Amino acid sequence: MNHTRCILSLSFAVLLAAPAAADPVIDWNAAFIDAVRANRVNPPAMTRVMAILNVSIFDAVVSLEGGYATYQTDAGLAPAGASSTAAAAAAAHRVLTTIYPGQAADFDSLLAGSLDGIPDSTSRDDGIAWGRTVADAVLASRADDGSGVPIGYFPPTGVFWWIPTPPGFVPALLPQWPYVRPWTLLSSSQFRAPGPPATPNDPRYLKDYLEVKSLGDADSLDRDDDQSEIAQFWDDGLGTSTPPGHWNLIAQQLVEERSLNLVESARLFALLGITVADAAIVSWDNKYHYHHWRPYTAIVNGDLDGNPETAPDPEWSSYITTPPFPTYTSGHSTFSGSSGRILGLVLGQDDIEFSTPSDGVPGALRSFSSLSQAAEEAGQSRIYGGIHWQYDNRDAIAGGRALAEYVFGNFLRPESSVAVLCSADDETLCLQGNRFSVRVDWRSSSTVAGVGRAVPRTPESGEFTFFGEDNVELIVKVLDACDVNGNYWVFAAAATDIEYVIKVTDHVAESTRTYFNPLFTPGRATRDVEAFACE
Repeated sequence: MNHTRCILSLSFAVLLAAPAAADPVIDWNAAFIDAVRANRVNPPAMTRVMAILNVSIFDAVVSLEGGYATYQTDAGLAPAGASSTAAAAAAAHRVLTTIYPGQAADFDSLLAGSLDGIPDSTSRDDGIAWGRTVADAVLASRADDGSGVPIGYFPPTGVFWWIPTPPGFVPALLPQWPYVRPWTLLSSSQFRAPGPPATPNDPRYLKDYLEVKSLGDADSLDRDDDQSEIAQFWDDGLGTSTPPGHWNLIAQQLVEERSLNLVESARLFALLGITVADAAIVSWDNKYHYHHWRPYTAIVNGDLDGNPETAPDPEWSSYITTPPFPTYTSGHSTFSGSSGRILGLVLGQDDIEFSTPSDGVPGALRSFSSLSQAAEEAGQSRIYGGIHWQYDNRDAIAGGRALAEYVFGNFLRPESSVAVLCSADDETLCLQGNRFSVRVDWRSSSTVAGVGRAVPRTPESGEFTFFGEDNVELIVKVLDACDVNGNYWVFAAAATDIEYVIKVTDHVAESTRTYFNPLFTPGRATRDVEAFACE
């Protein structure tokens, strides 16, 4: 399905006006997004609260209902017979009133409504008390996560390095975010991207320079009306739902359409929350590791980079406001790549048709045939807006998808007492006596993607082809190094420059590692000598 545009006569507020959702998870996430708008919360800070809120709801509910592993709560302490609906509402209320006390009256009213349909009883009272207990524990666990500890930022100076940009020329935002304690990651650099072009003379740089200079100029004659709307539609600046919040709104819509039960709804939002929270850490790790300059700085100073083909334009300005932090990788693209993928994994399909509105273009809807299509458009919007390079976008989308695969494979998993070993098929490689499975997703463009065909070679290795049986793209090996350092090692080598995500799952330990390569980047060698513990 092609993108469609529908300009409605109704205002955005009227468009969204509807009876209160039967799902308290949706109700409280909607209230959270309203608080984000009212408090003009920046995207990384927003994702932190989104994770706290939804982990609190999920743990409060699932510790009572069962079915999935909690994030941090000991389910054995949950009071038998307590109302899970009351627990969800109380947990959410505790989190939001603690973090956004200015909206306490609104949250109090919502709590009363959430509890109104639950008869006064010990079950109701125990549920309220349990929800507050769980939320207090989650809040306490994040109190010292490093998010509130400011640090100085002193980037290198000269060509390719970030400097403040118009209109405010303000200092870099949140340089401490790479050091925030992750929710799922082994380290903030676990999904670090390969980096921007090494020099201004790299052909990739010139290509992307000319693209954003043409399409991202505030007064561009090359950007068409639809591309301009895309830039504004996904702008998601301060005072809106923000980029990750836009995906929260999409999730609310998808959950309500499918009438998920309380447990499944809580799990979907919790997985989305911890994924985007770590997506912020991944993107900000890249930003403050590479310190890469914004298109505005590069284009205005095109005569200083040593490349005679990057003609400067001192009058150039971006179509949307350039954010105050380094460009590589795109935060919006990381949020979108990870959000679209985690929603697809939870719901069991990517090809979901949906339409979504925008805070930035009231009355407009954009329609999509899949979650990945929406993520691709959201990422591309930053080039139309003039604030990112295409390599910022491509590498972020790929890293976000790999992050989502990792989160889904390792957290909030279904409860199971029996390990199910690998079962080989055309798309699955089984190694080391079927303890490990390997699958590869690939993408050669924004619209062409697939799953690699597995070809076993030895008990510890195999190959993957993408386009033809004789065209080997990847070799993957899981090596038993238990006698060396107590771990299984993962090695991979590629003969391709398309995007791929390698997913290796240990079916005994029920854990997954993912490794990614962005589109148009020569495949990087993988060497992970601490991939999986032997015991």
